[in-house]
Amino acid sequence: MHDIVGPYAGVYKWLYKTAPFRQDLPSIPVDQLPYYHGRIRHELAAQRLCCNGDFLIYAEGDEEPSLVLLVRDQFSKCVQIDINYNQNHHFWIYPMDEEYGYSTVDALIRNHVNMSTTFKLDECAFARLEHAVSSPEFLSSIRCEGKVDPVELRYFHEIAAQDAEEILCNSGDFILKRSDKDAKAIDLMVRWEEEVKTMHGLGTLGNSVYPLFKTSTNLPDEHVYSLDDYLKSSVLCQHPINGVLLKKPIFHATTNRSAIEDNAQPDENDGTLNTHELNETAVQQAATSGGLMHTLLNYCAPRPISSLPYFHGYLSEEEAQTLLHNDGDFLLFIDKLDGQLYVVLHKNREMVADWHYREVRTNFYNRAVFIRDKDKDLNYLTVDELIAYYQTYAVPIQEGAQWTTANEANKEVLRYPVTSCTCQKDIMLEVNTFRYNLSYYNMSLSDEKVSDLLVEEGDYLLRGRDYEEDQLCVKWNRQIHKLPVPKNGYDGNYTLPHKDPTLPEEHSITLDGLLKTYVLCQIPYKGKRIFFRNVLSKRTVKSKLTNTSSSVHMAKSQETLFFWTFCSLTKTLAQRAESRNEKSSEEVADPGPCRGKFPRYYYDWDSKQCTQFTYGGCEGNANNYDSIAECEATCPGEEQKPENPCELPSDSGPCMAYFTKYYYNKESKKCETFVYGGCQGNENRFDTLEECEAKCAEEKPVKDPCKLPADPGPCRGKFPRYYYDWD
Repeated sequence: MHDIVGPYAGVYKWLYKTAPFRQDLPSIPVDQLPYYHGRIRHELAAQRLCCNGDFLIYAEGDEEPSLVLLVRDQFSKCVQIDINYNQNHHFWIYPMDEEYGYSTVDALIRNHVNMSTTFKLDECAFARLEHAVSSPEFLSSIRCEGKVDPVELRYFHEIAAQDAEEILCNSGDFILKRSDKDAKAIDLMVRWEEEVKTMHGLGTLGNSVYPLFKTSTNLPDEHVYSLDDYLKSSVLCQHPINGVLLKKPIFHATTNRSAIEDNAQPDENDGTLNTHELNETAVQQAATSGGLMHTLLNYCAPRPISSLPYFHGYLSEEEAQTLLHNDGDFLLFIDKLDGQLYVVLHKNREMVADWHYREVRTNFYNRAVFIRDKDKDLNYLTVDELIAYYQTYAVPIQEGAQWTTANEANKEVLRYPVTSCTCQKDIMLEVNTFRYNLSYYNMSLSDEKVSDLLVEEGDYLLRGRDYEEDQLCVKWNRQIHKLPVPKNGYDGNYTLPHKDPTLPEEHSITLDGLLKTYVLCQIPYKGKRIFFRNVLSKRTVKSKLTNTSSSVHMAKSQETLFFWTFCSLTKTLAQRAESRNEKSSEEVADPGPCRGKFPRYYYDWDSKQCTQFTYGGCEGNANNYDSIAECEATCPGEEQKPENPCELPSDSGPCMAYFTKYYYNKESKKCETFVYGGCQGNENRFDTLEECEAKCAEEKPVKDPCKLPADPGPCRGKFPRYYYDWD
């Protein structure tokens, strides 16, 4: 529905695109939503809505502000809708919203957008939430100003260092100023929690070229023309600069600049130009803007290769091919054999699959990246803009190709980027609500082992300790931090962090949901200068502790493969459920290595009964059930008779996908729809109405129509008809 910033923005957007109703992603706090406009006047908020269906959220009031949803109706009138919350801190617009228990504004608004709810404003007017309008503050933090000289930027201040503390209020606020040590140097000043940090000599006056962040020496060097591009790229991708994350530039009050249109998009080509003319057009655009406005990127700063959602890291050609399924799919990867960066395109010609590989190269004379030799004239310094050029103008990637109607279907055009899902494990919520069952909860890890395990910036895990409080262990700014685990409230919920503490409280029902919100939004943990990024599961921890590089690589490959398959949300979980049904009953009870005391049930194969045992809280095996009913349902004895699926109630299962299925309602004796979560459930589930009726619907005797009495029906029309009077 909307874009966010940070390293998980691409996969987050892709996951919601594939399953809009999914509930396995963390919610975003209201003041982190791009379409939250803060505390502004109603008149100003109304000016920011241009089209019917545009909407935004703003706060009204001072000490205890209320949240307001503003939407433009079909008569181009801006209408205010109150966002209410009850004593359980559940948000609602309509009273029936309270039944769903929305603990965040994000979940409430997302549901109404997905459901295309029609808000009836009066007898004639209505509106739908169609387009979330991002706030100017959000846009200004990621869009470039097109200025080479840092002095001309809106957030360059001619002030003393001690005065900067007064205008840098929130963590991540930043400005540029002239260096006190060198008149030609530019300092970056940023609020980092309780202090203002100064990075001396980050830029220089006049023209300069700045390198973008890169994760591997095999990636091409990418550059931008201005310090503004470099800083905005760091904000967009949330790449730390000396351990600090930039969030928002603070403008000086004397500058007025017309905002770039929120809905600005690259111009679509009409399809009448050949490749040479397209190159000429792009060259003219690049020359006109000086390579600074990034019109193909909707005026946003370019992202480095490692932050592109369709960059998949190191792959072999065979592995790359398995990820591309549809005509026009493409991705970027580094070839494991030669270490070079390639773009691979999938084409289907007359039902025959074909893959085209093109190396992404660098012109060492001007640092420009290119695929074809003709691209050198474009002078694109980043792969992000180069790929955007190929997509926007539908330029074939083969050398010497011309755009003609005859080869329209066969041309090698990059159409659909395939998102890498290797990092989705870091933001997807786990089904387990109990802390000790989380995949990243580890018992009995020494400080030395924790230091060996947490290698990358942002790596984290939960460490359980005997007779002591559990800890959150994370690596940030080259240090290992051991933090207390957040406490839940009296109702068992965890409060989400807000920059503005006066806003209504929002909650996560699980610890995992709270931590994944910190990860997704890149929020500093509890006022500390520490951020979470990569979660280390037990599988990875166990493999690393074996101290064999091959097993570590295998564990990571298996984990990547698992979460890629989990993109569909259902297939893997269903297979795991089937495997559990088949094999778990044959395993003996395993309390695991932890020392908790939790009553559980296991199936005793000898006695053919479900028996209680004490579970330690972690690991163990699959023969472990919360209740005796679950145990008996999964591991039935030999004497159990197969149930008639038509007699069973509808069962959505424990997963959180949203699939419409059919089941037979024995009360109404009809086949009806229900929402299936994607895994487990029971046999009373059918893909189509016909399948359900064929299996379960009772055959009704066909009555002779001549014996039926006359029936005028409930309507009030007057139409002459005839019936047969049997008497």
